Amino acid sequence: QLKLAGDSLSGALHARDHAGRLAFTGTLAADSLNLTEFSNAFRRAFAPNGAWSDDPVSLAGLTGADLDLRLSATDARVGGLKLQDVAANVLIKRNRLEASLGRATLQRGTVKGRVSVSEGAEGLDVKLQSAFDRVDLGGFLADLGTARWVSGTTQGQIALEGSGASAQDIARQSHGRLALAAQQGEILGFNLHEVLRRIERRP
Repeated sequence: QLKLAGDSLSGALHARDHAGRLAFTGTLAADSLNLTEFSNAFRRAFAPNGAWSDDPVSLAGLTGADLDLRLSATDARVGGLKLQDVAANVLIKRNRLEASLGRATLQRGTVKGRVSVSEGAEGLDVKLQSAFDRVDLGGFLADLGTARWVSGTTQGQIALEGSGASAQDIARQSHGRLALAAQQGEILGFNLHEVLRRIERRP
């Protein structure tokens, strides 16, 4: 039994010393899991004014030991985002971190994805892939605290890659693709002028 930020998890963990480097493997399960506190670490990617931060980024301090952890939860929360039937995996190796979502239910649809971060000579390399199907897009935006300006049952894929020595560098050098299809949907109150202003503030 483990306690993680107030949540109870059960399962098995195994630790071993491999040439002076600790390695942990295991499987943990929880009825409910609140990951909001851990997601707050991503806020460091932004400066106080809301723009991308130009502070140097590094995996130092996060990859001091190896970890291969399978994690499942009946209900999970990341901020306002609610997930059910979560099956995930966290993998940490020297200078590399990877998190994958094998499956989860989100707004009556399904979602899966993978994000990997590795440290190279010129900073961090970030890769993101995700696919979702039959997700209520309006409900998803409401969970994020954003106006429901678009709705519909949605399916799609996201692929994104970027690299750099700071969050600002990674954002500027990112490239990828988004494919989105919504059925029985609506676009409401779409303000193109405001969208362009936001892009100017945060390209």
